[in-house]
Amino acid sequence: MKGRLITYRDPLDAKILRFLRSQFDFQSQTIVVFYKNCLEIEAFFKKLKQNFELGFFSDIREGIQI
Repeated sequence: MKGRLITYRDPLDAKILRFLRSQFDFQSQTIVVFYKNCLEIEAFFKKLKQNFELGFFSDIREGIQI
């Protein structure tokens, strides 16, 4: 299986992000934007779960675990 490593240095905090992908349909910058947005969304939900009682958002306990 072929793959490509996408490396990106965030200009705001100088963090280096690396993504290993087997999909070649999208440009590297598109993949970086997608994953950066996903990471920000995950961090947001993690904060929500830590600060609020979220048991009513899911019928199963695993649906709200961190």
